[in-house]
Amino acid sequence: MKRWVLSIFVLMCLFPLAAQEDLLHAGVALLLRGEPSQAAERFAQLLRQGSDGAEVWLWRGRALMSAGDLRAAEVAFARADRLHPGEGALWLARLYVTEGDRDKAFQALRKHLASPWRRPRREILLDTLLEPLERDPRWRSLWQKEWYDRRQQAFDEILGALAIGRGEEALQVCKSIRAQYPEDPVLVALEARAYLRQGDVKMARKELKTFPLAAHEDTTFLLSRAWVAAAAGDHAHAAATYERLFHLQPDGFHYLLRAATEWEEAGDQKNALKDLELYLRYFPADAEALTRAGELHAAEGNLREAMRLLSLAVKEDPGNPIRFVARADVYMKSRTYRYAIQDYGMALDLDPVNGQVYYRRGEAYLKTGQLKNACFDFERALHYGVREAQKYLMEYCGDR
Repeated sequence: MKRWVLSIFVLMCLFPLAAQEDLLHAGVALLLRGEPSQAAERFAQLLRQGSDGAEVWLWRGRALMSAGDLRAAEVAFARADRLHPGEGALWLARLYVTEGDRDKAFQALRKHLASPWRRPRREILLDTLLEPLERDPRWRSLWQKEWYDRRQQAFDEILGALAIGRGEEALQVCKSIRAQYPEDPVLVALEARAYLRQGDVKMARKELKTFPLAAHEDTTFLLSRAWVAAAAGDHAHAAATYERLFHLQPDGFHYLLRAATEWEEAGDQKNALKDLELYLRYFPADAEALTRAGELHAAEGNLREAMRLLSLAVKEDPGNPIRFVARADVYMKSRTYRYAIQDYGMALDLDPVNGQVYYRRGEAYLKTGQLKNACFDFERALHYGVREAQKYLMEYCGDR
């Protein structure tokens, strides 16, 4: 009885946290979908519920800034900066650049660089919102001060080398700095990536496995673990890691898509669908995700749901022949050949040299007894390199 009561209590404590995480994701998704005012309201709702963290204030500030309400955005960024001194200052610098106030922008940027929340040097230098500051003489003097210690400089060097494919160079920097910071999860993660870049999956896995589990909440470490697991063929592990990354990063929706891909590689269509459907809760008009989910439902035999999703994909992306082909394939499975012929025809209108689509439409024509049309399509399919069409031409179109 006591254990049952304790379980109920734990669930009651976790439910508000899960609801708040969902609300945060919903707000970020609205912002990414170009609906900043609605996003700002979601973040305000979170704040009213007691989620008075710097992260929420930063996202609210970003939404308000995108909506053009710069005064309210400044208030939100300043509130975040009071909670985490220096973190909100970077967004204040960006906002002041937008307003044309370079004095305040430099002041805020210096505060950020002097704080433990400073972003990597490489990231700041490539920040397009801060680009106008580069034309100011103060930009050069700003970087004359050494804001980053040797460890942070090494991160930049490693990431820079990896970005241009220099795995050996990245590995050398990792090894030179690891001796000073043997327990740093980010360095372990980057060293694993360097091995992976060189194609040495075995060593990459070894690096990650020897590290304590306590550090596995670091997002850089987790991303490396997902990449290495996928490269090693451990797709279920990679998928679960991508799911964890999604829960740790409010804007990590792409991790759900990666997780779905890895679940498919692992042969687990149920979990792949779960992740795709969660992604579609936040981005219901994403034609690619709708198509993938529809195809998975079709593979599971859920043809009605597959048709619903694929019809939405066609509606959202009517200029893409892939959407029509995917729906036509489901019509074929449901034996509604007339509609399949129509969709294959729409796909060919958009991509008239696709031999595979001619081949599939030829099969649909055969099912409806339209031999002349079928033979025409098989001839076109063969012309565009689909050799499988030859057997149909020999069997049904020999007199032509």
